[in-house]
Amino acid sequence: MTGKKRSKYFGLGQATFYGHHGRQIWEGTRLRFVLESEGIQLPGGLHAKNDHPKTRKRVFDLIRKHKPRIDVTLLLKDKANPSVRSKIDEGEMYLYRLA
Repeated sequence: MTGKKRSKYFGLGQATFYGHHGRQIWEGTRLRFVLESEGIQLPGGLHAKNDHPKTRKRVFDLIRKHKPRIDVTLLLKDKANPSVRSKIDEGEMYLYRLA
């Protein structure tokens, strides 16, 4: 929870995709193959925070095509109880379980 680039919020979300799941998964996997064949290295997979804007756009375009339902809960870190903050500062995954 410290540092210059820390987010004010903790977010926990889920996306529910409708339709033919096998096809949707394959399209996502295929996009990753295409990106890697273009020289974009993705050792940890895709993550919007780390990806180049052009890569992010291609991923978001694919997600937009499938029109998932996305539910997100945002928690303001500064409002967390001190006992919760101390567990987060220790690097535990406590806030995920709590959320």
